[in-house]
Amino acid sequence: MYGIGYQQADTAFRDIAGHWAKEDIEFAVNRGLLSGISATKFRPNTAMTRGMFATALGRLAHADVSGYTQSIQFAFRKLSLCNATS
Repeated sequence: MYGIGYQQADTAFRDIAGHWAKEDIEFAVNRGLLSGISATKFRPNTAMTRGMFATALGRLAHADVSGYTQSIQFAFRKLSLCNATS
């Protein structure tokens, strides 16, 4: 089980006002799991990429990523090529 620290902060994302997931977005952002694309934009209707999802999971697990030297896109591309040739 993982515990998530909580930092209550008002998000300045203008594009989540009135959005159905506003409270959930603020919950995840205030815990450091997600961030916006800028100080004032979150883009709540944009699809989450594999990289965004992996980042959120890594933050949740407090993963030490300092030893990683390759981008996650390279790793997924390499995995796709391996599967294509099998």
